[in-house]
Amino acid sequence: MTETVQLLPSLGQERLLFLQELTPNDTAYNIGIALSFEGPLDKRALFYACKTLMRYHDSLRMTFSQLDGKPIATISPDVNIDINQIDCSKVSIGKGLKEIYEKFFKQEISKVFNLEKGPLIRHTLLCFNPNLHILIMSCHHIIFDGWSMMVYLKELAANYQALIRHQSLSLTPVTHFYRDFIVEQRARMQGVVQEELLEYWKHQLAYLEPLILPTDKPRTRESPNIKKYDFNFSTEFSQTLRQLSQEKGVTLYTILFSAFCSFLFRHSGQEDFSIGVPMHGRNKGNLEDVIGFFINTLPIRVNLASNKRFATLVEEVKVTMRGALMHQEVPLSHLITELKLSRDINRDPLFPVMFTMENFQPPSLDFNNLNVKMVGIEAGGIPCAISLEVHTYLEDFLGVFKYDANLFKKSTIHRMVGHWLELLKGISQNYDQAISQLPLLTALERKQLLIDWNKTEKNTPKTKRFISCLKSKS
Repeated sequence: MTETVQLLPSLGQERLLFLQELTPNDTAYNIGIALSFEGPLDKRALFYACKTLMRYHDSLRMTFSQLDGKPIATISPDVNIDINQIDCSKVSIGKGLKEIYEKFFKQEISKVFNLEKGPLIRHTLLCFNPNLHILIMSCHHIIFDGWSMMVYLKELAANYQALIRHQSLSLTPVTHFYRDFIVEQRARMQGVVQEELLEYWKHQLAYLEPLILPTDKPRTRESPNIKKYDFNFSTEFSQTLRQLSQEKGVTLYTILFSAFCSFLFRHSGQEDFSIGVPMHGRNKGNLEDVIGFFINTLPIRVNLASNKRFATLVEEVKVTMRGALMHQEVPLSHLITELKLSRDINRDPLFPVMFTMENFQPPSLDFNNLNVKMVGIEAGGIPCAISLEVHTYLEDFLGVFKYDANLFKKSTIHRMVGHWLELLKGISQNYDQAISQLPLLTALERKQLLIDWNKTEKNTPKTKRFISCLKSKS
């Protein structure tokens, strides 16, 4: 590509532009990843591999502006990027190393991107010694998603290896670029196709009331202050859930999602609500190796009325998810407009809660015999009151509860995590149990409720009569 190209952004990008304009200094949409390299790293080869990906993937050269009041995406033929090198040689290995790279990682993903000037991707290399380096890559979600991260890492490793071995660069042949996806998406999302998709969702979401969760603090007009609470599943419990999925012939995703719905019902008392679920948006095989923003978050509606059993809810969720996947092309922004919902910087009009399950294994990173590890990751995303991510590609599942600290205390989220895990344990033991009867309290909470807070006895002298006790109180 030798010329600058201007076109409308994708429909998903258009929504992110709107949200970013509401809070221009918000970094909730920043994505980051940190890789550690142990061994003799060839920095020139690494830098060239990074720049090659910038030239190859048009989304990485995008910037965004306004023309006659409408958003415009500009794809430059080339972008000059500098990889910032930071000398960390004075840091002793093993002592303070983790704190150092975590500090720089947090700093990088907290920097605001200028969507109009770009570039919307940055690289920083921490140099500890000739045999230890950490690369931090950060970018804006508007040009990148979780799937793109896997494509980026795979091609970065392949290109680095090719350069070291003096071979031709190894880039996955791409028949479609992100700009082609934009043109096709906008052409498809009009006329009869758009009407059919919107009609399905209007029927699905008719008379839907947003989920209202009890909060520690009142809602304000402040921008969301998103914090993270990480927790781990034990090896044994992770395996129990995998076995339950196999025994019932139901995907692990459906079980975990249904369990989260049950948990929200028990916490809110609300029977009918929707949860935001990200759809990967790559419906065609020719988009698998394209870097860009494809995700479309859609509301999945559930109804837990009539003392429903968990097994029944799972079957209903399967049907609902199938329908959502068949109609996932409609952008969330179109739904909000069509349903005439008000937009708010700190409350999504369709769902205040999201659920995500990551089950794809990160690619093996072969950097010509270097020992490479992923030591940091930040996925970005739509800020919600609460969102739950479960990473199931690990032997021990990893959970991440993201929450708005303007609404919830950390202690409340800690208690919520405990309740959800207890509910999951109850499901694994009695899959057909009524949702209202599934356990929620942890062992410590049950002890407090039934024993500690129930200690009302008081020692009184055995010789003292009842009438004397009564007189002493009067």
